[in-house]
Amino acid sequence: MSEPKGRGGAWTEERATSDEGRRRLKNAPQASRETQSEPHGRGAGRAGGAAPPRDRSEAGPGRRAGLHRGPIAGAGDPGAEVAGGAVTPEPHSDFVLSDVADPGLAGAGLARIGWAERAMPVLGMIRDRFERQQPFARLVVAACLHVTAETAVLVNLVTAGGGRLHLAASNPLSTQDDIAAALAACPGVTVHARAGVDRDTYYEHIHRVLDAAPGLVIDDGCDLVNTLHTERPELLAGVRGGCESTTTGVARLRRMAADGTLAFPMVAADDSRTRRMFDNFCGTGQSVIDGILRATNTLLAGKVVVVAGHGPCGSGIAERAKGLGAQVIVTEVDPVRALEALMRGFRVMPMTAAAPLGQVFITATGSRDVIGSQHIAVMRDGAILANAGHFDVEVDVRGLAGLSVAIHPGVRPHAD
Repeated sequence: MSEPKGRGGAWTEERATSDEGRRRLKNAPQASRETQSEPHGRGAGRAGGAAPPRDRSEAGPGRRAGLHRGPIAGAGDPGAEVAGGAVTPEPHSDFVLSDVADPGLAGAGLARIGWAERAMPVLGMIRDRFERQQPFARLVVAACLHVTAETAVLVNLVTAGGGRLHLAASNPLSTQDDIAAALAACPGVTVHARAGVDRDTYYEHIHRVLDAAPGLVIDDGCDLVNTLHTERPELLAGVRGGCESTTTGVARLRRMAADGTLAFPMVAADDSRTRRMFDNFCGTGQSVIDGILRATNTLLAGKVVVVAGHGPCGSGIAERAKGLGAQVIVTEVDPVRALEALMRGFRVMPMTAAAPLGQVFITATGSRDVIGSQHIAVMRDGAILANAGHFDVEVDVRGLAGLSVAIHPGVRPHAD
């Protein structure tokens, strides 16, 4: 569940900070100002277009792909005040290996991590146990996750247990640059994440974390595991196992397992009852509605909202939209889930019937081609389309562009 993004009075007055994070950063060694070597292995992007050089020596001794080397602007004075009243931490020796947008945001990110820790006491208790038992001692962990304050709490749990974690972003649109900077300044963590990067850089970052030859993997969407199997098979023998956080990622893993290509065991974290209750139903249900309101500044009361999918995520979205006064229509191909939606008071119909009626459409199926050009063609002018799934394949964006008479990108943040 993502944290509220506003910076209200409570956040400013309490200036929440992480005692554990401050202690770890205080004890961190000062970063070397000299250029350091990077982990060995392939790191070139695997998407279309010009890829970064395969040989790192081609990039020269300066910056490559945005990696910060040499003096760290804004992070060298341990007493420097930053946004939110937090103190900018002194960078550690691995900071120069990270690729973050602005190291000077580390202090602000640390304050937000402390705020998130207040709402995650269970991870705090597990971290205390891991500090004593050191279950990840000398173990390298590669992770591809949303770079948010909540993820940072999980990262600190792994490093408290003795692990060395290399983090890439699972979605550049959700990456929070201040959190990336704060994590990059923590001992035992290397971060390759910047908000809004292109496809090439996204996969470049995934290859960077794989360069560390991980023993465990933590994935969100299965891009890390898929890249490991298809492009870095020489590393498979060293991987003990991992876990996957999303329904979409689990579906991809099950296809790999059925084909006999999955080389190591994976835990489907999304299958846990608590995950589906708290993260999906409550967390995604609230955060999706919050994101739509922030992006569009629209009033949902009285509007017809069509929610595609009535699983753990879709049902939470439908309930929150209903609570805000929207008239909710649910589309669902599973007959039992469709019956459940009907018994909860929602109208249930196929997308072909809902398309002319809806004013806001939200896809939450984990599948593809849920809203096609045939549906878009009969929608009301000014209808809002939003995708709550991990990948952007649930809505036919190309078909939408083809049917449009004009396109106005970025009319509001995250809204075209």
